[in-house]
Amino acid sequence: MEQFNYKNENLTIHHSITQIPDVRRFHLHAHDKYELYFLIEGRGYYTIEGTDYSLRPGMLLIMRDGEVHTSHPSPLTTYDRISVNFSKELFPTIKEDLDEIFCNRPLGKDNLYLLRDEALDLVGKCMERICEDDSSMPYEARFVTYLQPVLVEMLRAKKAGMLGEALLDDHPVFGGSSAVIRKLLRYINQNLTTIQSLDVLEQEFFFSKSYLNRIFKESTGTSLWGYIILKRLLLARTLLQEGKQATVVASECGFGDYSSFYRQFKEHFGFSPIEAKKK
Repeated sequence: MEQFNYKNENLTIHHSITQIPDVRRFHLHAHDKYELYFLIEGRGYYTIEGTDYSLRPGMLLIMRDGEVHTSHPSPLTTYDRISVNFSKELFPTIKEDLDEIFCNRPLGKDNLYLLRDEALDLVGKCMERICEDDSSMPYEARFVTYLQPVLVEMLRAKKAGMLGEALLDDHPVFGGSSAVIRKLLRYINQNLTTIQSLDVLEQEFFFSKSYLNRIFKESTGTSLWGYIILKRLLLARTLLQEGKQATVVASECGFGDYSSFYRQFKEHFGFSPIEAKKK
């Protein structure tokens, strides 16, 4: 159930509460902006580019644009969370600090921030104020006012090395498959535009493609080929926004057929490859 919702071209805010979470409703996805995820209540785990973090109240996760993620909330506990997607253009004076927090790290690494009690209390109050209806000032200005202290605390935490660890590969929730999934993701990201079929993964990892697909879907909520297409589409959008021609981008991103690329791009983003150049 949506408790608060706001959206414009620079900013999207959701405060949602799900009483009995159904993990099948949470799918692997990525955004074109930075994301902060703050958990108020809930259990389970959260997957970011194949790295799994245990859900616990008060946790703060970050994702940069294009970083693929999904949650796996436990159905036994209410799932109460706030997600904030924002463009760094909202913070022109601290762009370098934002890069330090969100970008200066490998994909799926250093996503979890561990804050001291006093910092966590401040972050919780700021996130709460972000999700209030208040007409005393324009919402975007109010958002910047309350998010900036959160970003300051995160920068302090990063400099102090207060970053959370991923779950261990032998954690009972994974059954030992997490290491294989991380290797799969690493291989896919390194060979994204050249993989022609899942047969390549079968030969590379010495497991059947049906097994690899099954454990990948259990962990991420999407199929292996679905993940490959998603990452290719995200790469294509970046190249289009840099000014490359759509037909060239389709080829460079591994789409053999332009009409198929066009259809999948528009279906995923809601606009055509040509229109992507203007966004």
